[in-house]
Amino acid sequence: METLLRHFFIVGNFYVAYFLDALWQGNWSRKAVSLVLLFLLIISGGIQIMAVKNDFRYPIAGNSNNLIEWIKDSTPRNSIFAGPAQLLDPITLAGRRNFLGPSYYLEVMGYDYADRAGLVKTFFEANSPEVLVRMRANNIGYVLLPTTPRDDFSYTIDTLFYPTHLSKVYEDAQYEVYKL
Repeated sequence: METLLRHFFIVGNFYVAYFLDALWQGNWSRKAVSLVLLFLLIISGGIQIMAVKNDFRYPIAGNSNNLIEWIKDSTPRNSIFAGPAQLLDPITLAGRRNFLGPSYYLEVMGYDYADRAGLVKTFFEANSPEVLVRMRANNIGYVLLPTTPRDDFSYTIDTLFYPTHLSKVYEDAQYEVYKL
């Protein structure tokens, strides 16, 4: 749906430009109207650009720069992680793929979010080696787990399962990464 809207606005901009040009071709009053409309379009664009200008102020949960650097330096480019579904998570910021991610990413690409959310719940709440087989079948190479309780991570993790069955390849104050 988002892609459809983007294409609609791109094509619609051609018609707006054509309309403004047609207004400009008329007498002085039509030129004045076209200038006012052009000014309003520029002002509305200026308001929208403020979202881009202030984007750097969007907080990233915790200080995950070390994790981002580790992911970039220590994992293959095509790695898939099972990690928390955050808007700006360290996995995607490092250029790797998060199996779940925010819902609209999956929905825009045509995946069934509910199915993936159910799979991720079984992955995070793993308590048998069969779950690891399912993870490998979904091409997941790493599991990213928060080490401290978080409001946006509502899974009950068996704290002994992952250290027993997988090797820990990264740890800091906020996250642990296990390799399948």
